[in-house]
Formats: sequence, C-alpha cells, structure tokens
Amino acid sequence: MNVAPSPLRRLWVLVRFETSWLRVAAFFQVMQALSYLPFYAGVGILVDKILQNAALTTAEKHRYLVYYALANLALWPLHAWFTVKAFSCSQRLVRAATARLRRLLVDQLQRMSLSFFTRRGAGALANQVTVDLGRVEAFLSTLAGNFIVQITIGSGALLYLVWLNPLLAAINTLGVPLQ
Repeated sequence: MNVAPSPLRRLWVLVRFETSWLRVAAFFQVMQALSYLPFYAGVGILVDKILQNAALTTAEKHRYLVYYALANLALWPLHAWFTVKAFSCSQRLVRAATARLRRLLVDQLQRMSLSFFTRRGAGALANQVTVDLGRVEAFLSTLAGNFIVQITIGSGALLYLVWLNPLLAAINTLGVPLQ
C-alpha cells in the first residue's frame, strides 16, 4: 500500500536541503532563548530574595534594584542581537525553502497537459497557487521563528523550576498535557 507522506514531512523535505541555514538559525534561536532566561530568573530573585526580605533596609533594597536594572540593561543588547540574528537566519531558511517549493511547483505545472489548464482555468489556478504558497510561507515563518525558541525557553523554565522545587515541577509537568 502506497501512503502519501504527511504535509509536515513534505515541508521537512523542502527545509532539509538548507541544513547550513537550519543549523545557524537553530543556534541563534537557542542563544536567543538562553539570553532571555536570566530575565525570568531575575524577577523571581528580585521579588523573593530582595523586595520581600525584611532583613534588608530600604537603601539596600534600592541598591539591589539598581543592580538588577543595570544587569538587565547590560543583557538586553545581547538578547536583542541574538533575536535579530535568529529572525534573519530563519527568514533566509524560509525564503530558500519556499523558493525550492516554487521551482518544484513550476516543474510540475510544466508537465501538465493543456487540457488540465483548460479545465482548471489559468486565473483560478494562478490564484490558488499564490494563496497556497503564501500560506505555506506564513506557516514556515511561524514555525521557523518560534519553535526552537519556545522549546528552549520551556525546557529552561522547567529546569529552573526543578531547581527551585522538584515536587512543584513534577506536579506542573504532569498537569501540562491536560491543558
């Protein structure tokens, strides 16, 4: 029995030829996510260890708040640079994959008989091709731009939660699939 490959597998075939861009985009997306994790952790430390600490004076709290703000200001340009590089590489990957899809589509259309174009109508066919390629490109852009970042941030947040409270992490992890 001959089963057609799934749409995601077909998209993977388009993207896998661009392995160099895939690796570079994945690297910058992981770095983007890792450079964002200190902001998450910093808020927890700021609230739990500094602002709610009754042993610290108001002046000490203000000093730590200034340190926190300076640390954020120091990290933010690095995070922004990784974000721009990740987006740029992801978009280059998407453009290369959609260009490959367009070439394959043109090759396929050139093999079709004239009766196919007579039955379908050239305008309707051109419209369908344009709309479908736009949808594929939008899907790939969303997937390439967010997938690795979200997986990395989720994994980092889970590891941080395990470090803070393993029991709470286990309960939270068990509850996630129920959503």
